[in-house]
Amino acid sequence: MLNVVVELLRFAYTFLEVILNYISKPSLIIKSLLCSTTDNNLQSHQIPNHLAVLYTDKYAISLEALSKLIVHSAHAGITKITLYDPWSYIFSNREILRELTNEFMHTKRPKEVIDIEFFDSDHPIIHPNFIHTAVKILGAQDGRQSIVRACQKLCVECEPANITVEQISECLAKEHICEPDFLLQIGNLKTMAGYSPWVLRITEILQLKSLPSNFSHHQFLSYLHEYSSRDRRIGR
Repeated sequence: MLNVVVELLRFAYTFLEVILNYISKPSLIIKSLLCSTTDNNLQSHQIPNHLAVLYTDKYAISLEALSKLIVHSAHAGITKITLYDPWSYIFSNREILRELTNEFMHTKRPKEVIDIEFFDSDHPIIHPNFIHTAVKILGAQDGRQSIVRACQKLCVECEPANITVEQISECLAKEHICEPDFLLQIGNLKTMAGYSPWVLRITEILQLKSLPSNFSHHQFLSYLHEYSSRDRRIGR
């Protein structure tokens, strides 16, 4: 009987502690509600496996906005992100982007374990593998030139008559030529800016003027809503 009373007292104390904590910090209630709403919003959208970001205007590039987009994408379960600009600006500043991503991830989502790996960084962000998102950064040499390199390798390594579909796919994969499900085209110019046309057969493209430095999760959800609302016939 005494044990039951002790357990009831422990439960009552814990419950009271939680209530007092929320009363002293009402923002926690709001935060909990927002987190619950966010998870529900994610579940209501179709999530692309591969998201690409293409810049047509160098001055529109914001590393801070990209870092936030990467973290929001990883949290949503997007497994691959490709970043491309024809000036190689992002590639040249990839360490800064990695640091900004790491900082935002620990500041805004400190209790979540997200695994984000930058393919072109000597020091990738690696955490216990609960969620894995691979970030590939492409530059001036990774547009049409990547297809040229893939063709040259096939011609050197294989006889034309013996080339198989599997070999072609493997060669393209080594050059990171794979089709994104969803592409954000950022800038005022309506151009692919040298992005490999080989991989844009059935990609859904959303044109944006900019990705602001104060990029929010609400904006990210609006992009997912746009993707989910489209009638993707996949070539049919």
